[in-house]
Amino acid sequence: MLKRLFGKAKPDPAADIARATAHLEQGETDAALAILLPLAKAGNARAQAEVGTVLLTDPTVRPDDQAAVKWLIASAMQGDAVGERMLGFAYLDGRGVPVDTVTARDLLLKAAAKGDALAAEQLGEILGNDESPHADLPAARIWAKKAAEAGRLAAAVHLGRLLYDGKGGEADPAGAVWWWTRAAEGGDADGMVMLGVAIAVGRGAEKAPLKGYALVCKGRDGGSARAATYLRGLRLALSDADRDAAEALSTRPVAEILA
Repeated sequence: MLKRLFGKAKPDPAADIARATAHLEQGETDAALAILLPLAKAGNARAQAEVGTVLLTDPTVRPDDQAAVKWLIASAMQGDAVGERMLGFAYLDGRGVPVDTVTARDLLLKAAAKGDALAAEQLGEILGNDESPHADLPAARIWAKKAAEAGRLAAAVHLGRLLYDGKGGEADPAGAVWWWTRAAEGGDADGMVMLGVAIAVGRGAEKAPLKGYALVCKGRDGGSARAATYLRGLRLALSDADRDAAEALSTRPVAEILA
């Protein structure tokens, strides 16, 4: 009755994209594309970005880098942050376009300036690599912090390393420990390792070798490749009994280890 009286409801692209995103989160790629492709063909920038992302990253579809980049270019040209970020990733990896780190950086800067946390995280990594010709350590701190504040745990770990080592500004071991604690409590294995090392040696936090070793062990068991770098040296500072106690403690939640 309402449709007869007032006509069809107005299209709501944002709601359609939200439905498509929900399908993608459930692994229902075909259902998502059925919604996204008509919107993308009609010129919707976010839908174009999502289609390009699926073609680049979704393991359930046949990769098509060339088509993906076409959709991402169309999206980025309209100023969509996701399109800019994903096109930047394509230039970083040489997916459908030649590797071009300058173009990648510029695209990521545009996306990050619009509040895209993933773009900010990647910028922190690119600009924070002091062996890169694009290194800008003060800017790396800024972007890593923005990403960390948005909840990106890997960015919190990276920011902590910049602060701990004094890269891009004054050294701030206590600040590094604060960010590593956030990352570790969020489940990031590298965060557990870096926090554990700082606590074990007492830089930026009260020295507690047993707790520190336990955190590094927990990070090791969580899959951190960094753990092996530190475990042998930290192990030598503990008695056999303390090492056994630390290994047992490492099975507890991070908050309990820190208590």
